[in-house]
Amino acid sequence: MFHTLADLAKFLTQHGIDTAEYGKGTSKGLEQLLDEVLKGECYFESGGDTMARHVNVLFVSITRADNKVLTEVNQTFHRTSTREEYSRQRNVVLAEKMHKGEDPVDATVRAINEELGILVQDLHTISVTCTTEEKYSPSYPGLLGVYSKATVVVAESELGNTIPDNYTFTEYFPSGEPRVTATWKWM
Repeated sequence: MFHTLADLAKFLTQHGIDTAEYGKGTSKGLEQLLDEVLKGECYFESGGDTMARHVNVLFVSITRADNKVLTEVNQTFHRTSTREEYSRQRNVVLAEKMHKGEDPVDATVRAINEELGILVQDLHTISVTCTTEEKYSPSYPGLLGVYSKATVVVAESELGNTIPDNYTFTEYFPSGEPRVTATWKWM
């Protein structure tokens, strides 16, 4: 489908999507969108006058015995050669794009590892529910998103670790440079 930024930009332009604001402010750039496509995290579908980005999204609600839920309260995106450092308030449970054909429970294990740095072997979930929603994403202005959402509930005791309040975890680029630091609280 798309192997270069030029191919992706041409496709979006042909479908009436203006990418001039991509990569500015808090929106993501065409590079990130191409990366999502190449990783199988999203795909495009058009019908009639509409073109949409389809994403399978996972939400993981990690709960404690006192009924508090682990919540990502802040993300700090570190400075790179193409953007300045910025932070954004989140106040959401763990969220991750699922890979094409990935099972929600397998995606949960991957997400806990990638987003919290906790290696989980066997995971017993409390529940899994699925819904679909259409909306425009601030990440890619002007691009309609169709989000198939899987929500998984997991008890903290299943992780084999106790997660402290104000827990921070930093994800790194392959180069070793910090990409994003997330702060998590029990709420």
